[in-house]
Amino acid sequence: MKSKAYWNKVFWDTFFSTVGKLASHASRTGYDAQTWVEQIAKQIGVKIGEGWHFRPEWKIERYKGSPLIVAPYDVSVFAGNVALNEGLNLITTLVCGGSGDAANNSNAQVGTGTGSTAADPTDSALTAGVWAAMDAGYPTYGASQQMAFKGTYGPSTANQDWKEFSVRNKSTADIMLSRKVQDEGTKSSGQIWVLTVTYTGA
Repeated sequence: MKSKAYWNKVFWDTFFSTVGKLASHASRTGYDAQTWVEQIAKQIGVKIGEGWHFRPEWKIERYKGSPLIVAPYDVSVFAGNVALNEGLNLITTLVCGGSGDAANNSNAQVGTGTGSTAADPTDSALTAGVWAAMDAGYPTYGASQQMAFKGTYGPSTANQDWKEFSVRNKSTADIMLSRKVQDEGTKSSGQIWVLTVTYTGA
């Protein structure tokens, strides 16, 4: 019988000789290789995983002026995150009728920070975190197995590196639901950036 170490080596050798090469080529041609690999991992998880999954999609819309007047000059979309223990505990508590406040329009916030440390389920804060309240009509939920959170950062807000992202319930001990680490550039004074995350259940 082959050992676990043997099969681990076979897996990684196969990965780097196939998917790894394709990802490298994608990167050289300007495609977001990290997002591409994350999409592969997500689909693998959907195919072989058993249980309840929420697949997140993050979107940043960048405006040089008011988003009510002009179109964004840039939009980035990326996937993935790490679900946090404190957020999962809050979700299970609320679903089962325990004590806690819902992450509604008054309580939910999207956040960005400058930290680049890999996400971990025990995380509970963002580095230099700046949080935005929900836009009108958010969060949305109860249809298409989705819930979406959206917040707007004005011209004088969060003018710093955007390297990590989260959603939290500020009314329940600032509990974060998840954390995503990805460098999305630096917001400049005068710009308006809109952050949206949509979780799709499967």
